[in-house]
Amino acid sequence: MDEDAPDPLKLIAQPAQQADQAWPPPPVLRPPPPAPRRTARPVLAPPDYAPRRPVPSPRLPAAPPDDWPAEWPEAWRAYYEPPALGRFRMPLRIVLLLLLQFILIAIWFAALTFSGAADELPPGWYLLLSFCGIAAVSVCCNIVLPRWILRRHAAAAALRFRRPTRQDLLLSLLTLGVAYAFWVGYWAVVPWIGWDWLLPVPLPDDRVQPVLDWEYFTLFAAAAILLAPVTEEIFFRGFALGGLTRVWWTLPAVLLSAALFAAAHFNLRVLIPFTFFGILLSALYLRTQHLTAPVLTHTLWNIGATIFLVTEYGVE
Repeated sequence: MDEDAPDPLKLIAQPAQQADQAWPPPPVLRPPPPAPRRTARPVLAPPDYAPRRPVPSPRLPAAPPDDWPAEWPEAWRAYYEPPALGRFRMPLRIVLLLLLQFILIAIWFAALTFSGAADELPPGWYLLLSFCGIAAVSVCCNIVLPRWILRRHAAAAALRFRRPTRQDLLLSLLTLGVAYAFWVGYWAVVPWIGWDWLLPVPLPDDRVQPVLDWEYFTLFAAAAILLAPVTEEIFFRGFALGGLTRVWWTLPAVLLSAALFAAAHFNLRVLIPFTFFGILLSALYLRTQHLTAPVLTHTLWNIGATIFLVTEYGVE
């Protein structure tokens, strides 16, 4: 037998040896599981999310991953779903915030009265303290708390602003023109039918004395032009209307938010015109999907109302 010839037994055993070397197969590379947090505090979700249950094990990351791992149950997706606003809870929140605002303002004026500030301080300082208290309560109840509620329910986009555009200005002027046309018609029709008690203010005549002084007028103008348009639009259009349209139909949401807007002024004489004005602002908000145009329209309206009071009744 030739010495250089290969051994047949080795040729037969060589594939088996190669097969043994290839076993076990190489492991399949998978992404590592998320590392557990060392702290004992629960993992908080991002600002627009609010976990409704304890974090399952292993602890989930704060934000949902782009690629859902195959080993994670589908039920864990509910962890990232924000709680619903609620068909009955949302209007209840609106009413409770309004009541809270009025109660806090009443407490502030009661504190000024019982502390003797109303009698001891000059009128200008007393008006300034009253204005500061109203402004603080209004910012807290109309901006801070509504924004916190909507962020907790992933609906903070309802309070969105943007830089004013030419379209915003045109829509604001159009809405303002319709509101002023209704206002003029309202002032013409109500005295004609003899219902003067529905007019916002009594008709001026020669016997009317100036009802405003310069100190009160300055604070009134600051509140009406700078503070009220922003706080009221954020609450009644952004929070109330923006929240209700997520759980109700659009028409009842618009009517309720406009009615609450008119009722919040505590004046039966302005109930009808302010309700109509609230409907116009709601339509403007739904058309633009932001608060810039309603705030601009409300500001221009209050400027016109301030000029009307000054020209009709005067300032002493």
